[in-house]
Amino acid sequence: MSYKEGNKYREKADSGFKTKKEAQLAAAVIEERLHRGANINRAEQTFCSYFRNWYETFRKGKKSSYNDQEIERAVRFAEKSFPGVKFKDLDREMYQKALNNFAKNHATATVRKHHIYMKACIQDALNDHVIFRDPTYKAVTIGNSPEKKEAMKYINFSDSQRLITELRSNLQPRYISRYMILFGLATGCRFGEMLGMTWNCIDTKKRTVRINKTWDYHSTQTFGTTKNEASNRVIRIDKATCSWLNELKMEQDNSINKLNLLESEK
Repeated sequence: MSYKEGNKYREKADSGFKTKKEAQLAAAVIEERLHRGANINRAEQTFCSYFRNWYETFRKGKKSSYNDQEIERAVRFAEKSFPGVKFKDLDREMYQKALNNFAKNHATATVRKHHIYMKACIQDALNDHVIFRDPTYKAVTIGNSPEKKEAMKYINFSDSQRLITELRSNLQPRYISRYMILFGLATGCRFGEMLGMTWNCIDTKKRTVRINKTWDYHSTQTFGTTKNEASNRVIRIDKATCSWLNELKMEQDNSINKLNLLESEK
């Protein structure tokens, strides 16, 4: 069959049909897709190559380096699971079997993350008329490895009070990790947000902490943005936290640390 792409006419051929009727039906499907604005040449490339190009064009470097690493892992999963599979041939059964196989040795959260990024790419492809069916439709993302118990993820109130008492009993600027734990307990900040904290974001008179950046300890070793816009916030802190923050600042005023509050231990 021939079709017009821009100002040029192109041809597309396929084979392997048992009957002329099957070939005519296949041609009719392609003609219908072209009528709807499909880019059939892009659908001929492998899903893996499309996925990687999507990531590098639309997502890489747009958020945190950690987010980049998560999508990169999803891309590598696709490259391992769908080698040589053309995008137009990726179907629900193939997609679900790949997730099922991965789920045998991984937790639900890990399976779901891979699915989320692959689905985001496929949704964009559907919107761009590259493909016309969604292989991720009603996909099940349940892993077989047990998740961490809730009790292992959090510290309860009584234990946190005991921890605070112990940390305050021996506060010394050279043991900066003690201050980091206290700061985390007082503010609920993420680890990267604590590392990115600078003194100009702390106001002990108003008893506030402004969260507006992070420190990328994974790769770039530089300041980075917060997880999302909602993560930029102002937090109220208690008097006791203000007290030890003032003491720490006095100790650091003459030290080599002029940038980060929570510098690494030496």
